[in-house]
Amino acid sequence: MRILHSHIISQYILFGGIGTIVNTSSLGVDAGQVHQLITTLFNQALESGSVTARPGVKWIRDYAQQNDIKLVFASTTSRDVYHYCLDILQLDASDCLAIKDSNSGLLAAHSASVKCVAFPNEFTMQQSYEQALIQVDDLHQLNAKI
Repeated sequence: MRILHSHIISQYILFGGIGTIVNTSSLGVDAGQVHQLITTLFNQALESGSVTARPGVKWIRDYAQQNDIKLVFASTTSRDVYHYCLDILQLDASDCLAIKDSNSGLLAAHSASVKCVAFPNEFTMQQSYEQALIQVDDLHQLNAKI
């Protein structure tokens, strides 16, 4: 199984949520090494407990790993980034599911024809998630749907 961060694919870095893509080759940065470092640090932080994952996040990560499902971490409100990721990974939008914590993220996924689960956080729980397949407080709730 590959866990990819769409923040960093090939030689590009996406700066969180704002949809700005920078070519890292001009910065002398190896995006693959940055990706590996971010993945390693994130997983270590989750396992050590220094970062508390929201309910069900570890479960969905483990479920994906056990079932050879690709996970793509995309913190974006740009449908172009979804299209870019789908192209790079050679996936059809109809075969994908986004889990988003904001309405703007949900709308970006929806506009790229990617089905979406709303997983609002304490700051976004008052937003409207009408276009989501389902809204959950805990990703374990997806267990009945998978």
